[in-house]
Amino acid sequence: MSAGIGRRPVMVWFFSMFYIVIALGTLAYSQVAFIASNLPPGHVLSIAITGLLTLAAAAALLFLRRQAFHLFILALAASLFMYGWPFVHPDELPGPAYDRMVTAVVSIGLLVAVVLYCRTLKNSGVLK
Repeated sequence: MSAGIGRRPVMVWFFSMFYIVIALGTLAYSQVAFIASNLPPGHVLSIAITGLLTLAAAAALLFLRRQAFHLFILALAASLFMYGWPFVHPDELPGPAYDRMVTAVVSIGLLVAVVLYCRTLKNSGVLK
């Protein structure tokens, strides 16, 4: 495993920074959606919870904490719920659900990859 700045693997830096930016954007979107839109409150809450879990997971990964693995699993579960909402309640959200399908598949795929990476780091003793 290649070491990055401060004894962290380069991929830890990449995934942590990527998901910190994504999580902050998600939290900002949920705040704007709560204030300015007519999205269902449950869906906005699922977006906010997903953002908070992702932010906590990314920070834990940056600090090489074992909790990163479990937090990314929770973020994955929250993402599944968040992306599944429009398919369960199609009349509550504008636009066709298939437009959101590509985003959902890519996002879930990336999170699965990060969960697997965190599991590898945890099993090899990098996460403490």
